[in-house]
Amino acid sequence: MFIGQPKQRQIALKQKQRYSLYSLIKECHQEYKWSIEWMCKQAHVARSAYYKWLNHKPSKREERDQKILKRIKEIAKSNNSLFGSPKMTMALNKELADCEGKIYQRTIARLMCVNGIYTSKPRFHKTYHYKASRPEETSANILHRDFNANKPNEKWCADITEEKIPGTSQKIYLCTILDLYDRFPVGYALSKRNDVALVNAALAAAWQREPDSHAMLHSDRGFQFTRADFLQELKEHGMSQSMSRVSRCIDNGPMEGWQGLIKV
Repeated sequence: MFIGQPKQRQIALKQKQRYSLYSLIKECHQEYKWSIEWMCKQAHVARSAYYKWLNHKPSKREERDQKILKRIKEIAKSNNSLFGSPKMTMALNKELADCEGKIYQRTIARLMCVNGIYTSKPRFHKTYHYKASRPEETSANILHRDFNANKPNEKWCADITEEKIPGTSQKIYLCTILDLYDRFPVGYALSKRNDVALVNAALAAAWQREPDSHAMLHSDRGFQFTRADFLQELKEHGMSQSMSRVSRCIDNGPMEGWQGLIKV
């Protein structure tokens, strides 16, 4: 039951287990009039420890911890456990410092650990062991991080992001076309496959909404955007193409930021 748990959580779980035993002794004594001394002896617990629990009154620290814990749970629920103990400490000090005094990070870390409030899994860099395929067509970074537009349908950004479907092992992929004039998604598509059809569907939705657009389309160098057929289709619609440099996500900053907001 306690294997693999952090030390503080192990202590808390053992304490909770003892308190459950004391509560059972109390119930049996009240309902069946069983001897407390006999029950403590059978359960291998000290009778003094039982009476100490029975007559215990919450201390000021325990009352303060309960108030802090209640707010921790509310914040964790509101942002899907996005905060670890450092950010949680900053948030709580802004809210509760006036009435509860300064709250230390070790207090927050202890309460989160004991109550099983863990942060969402951090992103990590995967090590890939495959040879990258050579793109058919690539374009220069014409956008050059100029994310301002003077009119609608002047500059579009495109990208694909993924997210796990809750309760399953499957993923959902979202391709979005964003107008840099007002940061409005002029077209998007959802699919369970990250393929060419996903990008084509998003672009078709954008063209259906803005049929007369001749915007410059900026994207990364994913295989969906480097196909010769894709570039030819853009030219037929009077659109030019721009691409981020290799390993330079900031070149498509507004798109990355918008996708981050969607995930949060």
